[in-house]
Amino acid sequence: MPHPEYIEDEINLIDYFLVLLKHKWMIFCIVTFAIILSVVVSLLLPKMYTATARVLPPKEPDSGLSALLTQSGGPLGGLAGGFVSGKTTSDLYVGMLKSRTVADILIEEFDLKELYQKKYLEDVYKHLAKRINIRVSRRDQIISVSVEDKDPERAADMANTYLDALDRINRTVNITEGQRKRIFLEKRLEEAEDDLSRAEIALKEFQEKYGLVSIEEQ
Repeated sequence: MPHPEYIEDEINLIDYFLVLLKHKWMIFCIVTFAIILSVVVSLLLPKMYTATARVLPPKEPDSGLSALLTQSGGPLGGLAGGFVSGKTTSDLYVGMLKSRTVADILIEEFDLKELYQKKYLEDVYKHLAKRINIRVSRRDQIISVSVEDKDPERAADMANTYLDALDRINRTVNITEGQRKRIFLEKRLEEAEDDLSRAEIALKEFQEKYGLVSIEEQ
C-alpha cells in the first residue's frame, strides 16, 4: 500500500499540470509576446561596432618616467597619482590611458561633446568611459584598448588615437626629463666653476699674505 505522502505528492503534481494545461494559451501568448518584443528592441537599437588597438610597453619599468610624473605639476603630475609605486610599466600606461589628459585629447579631436549630445563635460567623460575598455594581459603585459561606437571607422580611429595620445605624452615626458637632466648638469658645472674660481682667489690671497713662491709663475 503506497505511503500517504507519495499519494499527496502525486496529486499535487497532477494539480500543477492541470493548472498549466488550463492556462496554456495565456502562457503561449506571454512567451510569444516576449520573443517578439526582444526581436523588435534588437532591431530598433543602433548597431554598435567595437574596434581594438594593442600596444606592448617596455618590459623594464621606466623609473625616470615614474619619478618625473610624480614630481611634476599640472595634468602630467596628476597622471601618476598612487599607481606609480610598485606597479609595472603596463599599469602605469593604463593609468595614463584612463586619465582625463587622454580623454581631453579624444573629446577635442572627435568633438565628443557634440557627438554624444552632452551639455556638460563631466557627462562626456562618463559616457566615454562606458564606451571604452582598457585591459592588460597578465601573461604578456599587452595593453588592449577597445572602443565601441556606431561608426566602425570612427571606433577604429578612436582606438588608435588612444595609443597616439599615450605616445604623445610619453614623448613629452621623455623630452622634459632630458631637459631636467641637462639643467641639473649645467647647474652642477656652474657650481664647480664657481668653487674653482673661489679656490684660486683664496690661494692667491694666501700666497700674497705669506709671501709664498708661485711655482706656476716660476
